[in-house]
Amino acid sequence: MSLPRFEDVTGRLSRGLGLSASLSGAYDSNPSLGYGAVDDAGEGDFSMTLGGALSYQSQLANWGYNVNYSGGYNEYFSQSDLSGYYQSAGGGVNYSSGPLSASLTLGFGYGSGANRNYAAVVDELSVNYGLSAAYLISAKTSITGNFSQSITSASGGGASDSGSFAAGLTAYWRYSPLLQFGPGLAYTYSAGDVGQSRTSIGPTINANYRLSRKLSLNSQVGLNFAEYEDGESPDPGLTTSIALAYEASRLWGMNLSLYRGVQADASAAGQEQFSEMTSLRVGYNRRIRRASWNLGISYGSDTYEAPETVVTTRPDQDNISFDTSIGMPIFANTCSASLFFRYSDESGSTGNEQTDSYSVGFSISRSF
Repeated sequence: MSLPRFEDVTGRLSRGLGLSASLSGAYDSNPSLGYGAVDDAGEGDFSMTLGGALSYQSQLANWGYNVNYSGGYNEYFSQSDLSGYYQSAGGGVNYSSGPLSASLTLGFGYGSGANRNYAAVVDELSVNYGLSAAYLISAKTSITGNFSQSITSASGGGASDSGSFAAGLTAYWRYSPLLQFGPGLAYTYSAGDVGQSRTSIGPTINANYRLSRKLSLNSQVGLNFAEYEDGESPDPGLTTSIALAYEASRLWGMNLSLYRGVQADASAAGQEQFSEMTSLRVGYNRRIRRASWNLGISYGSDTYEAPETVVTTRPDQDNISFDTSIGMPIFANTCSASLFFRYSDESGSTGNEQTDSYSVGFSISRSF
């Protein structure tokens, strides 16, 4: 038996290895959103972010593996209390052989500093994992199943812990090489750090459509019947997940995503137990010679839901955002550079918070 040469081993490793570094700078008109996190909350500030990423992937026969890590530090010039660092790591394993395919994913994340999800300066730790599998019963029928769990622990700014578990099962019928659809069943369990948990279950209708490389659609619409820990049941609600992509040519394309669902609310005081979220985004991308231009508009709304025994004081919220960027390779294609502009506004908040903001800046990254 002969051992593999050192050059062969290192060659295989280097082919699956990715390493990059990035530097970005931006001016934000309202990084704290006016929530009183620092003395000059609501005022604009400049920030610089230095980050890096490392990844590795490999394919061996029927098995595929990948691991990744990314992190960085964000420093505000004047409002130093908003500064912080972030890092995330994850990995996955996938298997495919004959009629069976399956994948397992695991991820960790940690962030410290200004966090717009909580409108405060917080420390946040998140853990998530998921398993999905598909089995081809015949040329026309298949069945898929999945389950996932996420746990978020946050401290500071009145934030609280939250978690969720989801599982689903779908039977697909292939109408044509382009279209498959079928019924399913979805189950979710959500809970916050305080108060009651929420369980929901209901039927779903799923459809996937792909027209060569130009048009693709993945969608799921379901009806969920929920129950709180004390036995109280809210009105049935709709869950929706739609992703539509259209690539007209090599020069331009568009995409649309829609999501509607309920998750445990991790906002302050534990007054509002759950948030029914609706988000819609429309994007456009365009190639202009060597440059790439991206444009996006997003709309979201939060409707707060709680058992009758919980007094809710937080009103429903709506937010709209606009973002655009243009990027191109520089330095003989060894680096990528981009300029960006973002604007967001939120209505329905309580108090005197200033919830509109814009940011403009640049980003440079280098892959090795």
